[in-house]
Amino acid sequence: SSDDETTVVKKEKKIDASNPLRQS
Repeated sequence: SSDDETTVVKKEKKIDASNPLRQS
């Protein structure tokens, strides 16, 4: 569903924010 995709995107951004080394 759309909500599920939004949750995944937010989760990914949260992970990236918590892990600077992941930024390419």
